[in-house]
Amino acid sequence: MLGEPRTRELIEVRGQLEVFAAGLAATRMDDMARNRLRNHLTAMSEAAPIAPSSSRPT
Repeated sequence: MLGEPRTRELIEVRGQLEVFAAGLAATRMDDMARNRLRNHLTAMSEAAPIAPSSSRPT
């Protein structure tokens, strides 16, 4: 395989690329796509609300 240090570097690069790609996609969304995304996020948060930070496991 690639070895642990190299694999870690690739994972870090992938994370940055995903953030960049998501940001680029967000700038190209139209109003309909934004509304669909907002509806999905609302449904997700209602299905599994995020616990307050004080009650999250460490």
